[in-house]
Amino acid sequence: PPVHLYVSNEDSNDVSIIDTKTDVVVATVPVGKRPRGLRLSRDGRMLLVALSGSPKPPHGREASALPADRSADGIGMVDLALGRVVRVLPSGQDPETFDLSPDGRTLYVANEETAEASLIDVASGKITRRVAVGGEPEGVATRPDGRVVYVTSELDNRVSVLDAKSGDLVAMVPTGTRPRAVAFSTDGKRAFVSAELGGTVTIVDAVRHVPVATIDLRPPQVAPSQVLPMPMGVTLSPDGRMLYVTAGRGRSLFVLDAASGRILRTIADVGARPWGVAVTPDGSKLYTANGPSNDVSVLDAATLAIRRRIPVGRSPWGLAIDSAAR
Repeated sequence: PPVHLYVSNEDSNDVSIIDTKTDVVVATVPVGKRPRGLRLSRDGRMLLVALSGSPKPPHGREASALPADRSADGIGMVDLALGRVVRVLPSGQDPETFDLSPDGRTLYVANEETAEASLIDVASGKITRRVAVGGEPEGVATRPDGRVVYVTSELDNRVSVLDAKSGDLVAMVPTGTRPRAVAFSTDGKRAFVSAELGGTVTIVDAVRHVPVATIDLRPPQVAPSQVLPMPMGVTLSPDGRMLYVTAGRGRSLFVLDAASGRILRTIADVGARPWGVAVTPDGSKLYTANGPSNDVSVLDAATLAIRRRIPVGRSPWGLAIDSAAR
């Protein structure tokens, strides 16, 4: 079956679907206001998308000063066979990103404006728990064994570790400044947390929930006109050996050795403010979502050459890709 890449377009309120064999957009699905985080259901039949009625703040203005549409908040469920939203789950206020439990029955949602994480029972569509997780929560990832959930707090420079079943806070892990995203190693023993303003990636012992190393992505010497890397999206290669990190306004993509944390390659000018990042199940291609230029970059994972840029909707934000298991 074809492997598809799904792109949330924050400003055009839709999702672009790309065939990764041809790297062509094969469908565009309207989903609702301000789609950002997105995940595939465990069986691959549904695409779940975080939708927010909070307006995107213009540069220099606070979102809270602008009128919001709380009725637009939710997790939209796109039936991929039908190509449309068939259900919207409650999400708490202003959902940004989320993850699922391994059995697909529970969603863990970051509510940016209320500094909470919401636990949602998918079957009933009810919020079962709200947990304080620090200011401006963003990244959410469930450890592969499904027992704990990591939620980043941009304002408090930490990860809140939640018991996946109860939602109780079990640990707090300090990170670099303004942590954004989390990726777990396949065995669940390590987590990698990007820090936008710190210019770093924190490696976390995900069993003891303590930081064990910090990778500084900033160059030792900086030219006056140089824009520093601002780490955003993180993902691992299918074999778990490589860690890919987008640099946001730094316009680059970093390739790190996941075991040692060593920077192997830096791909400059990968795109305009690359954010979301994804890799095909066979590990052959990389993709970055480039918001300001309304496109997705395609890279050959072996050579790290940029093969093409695919026009999508307005302000592409997040990426999700079909799993090899489907």
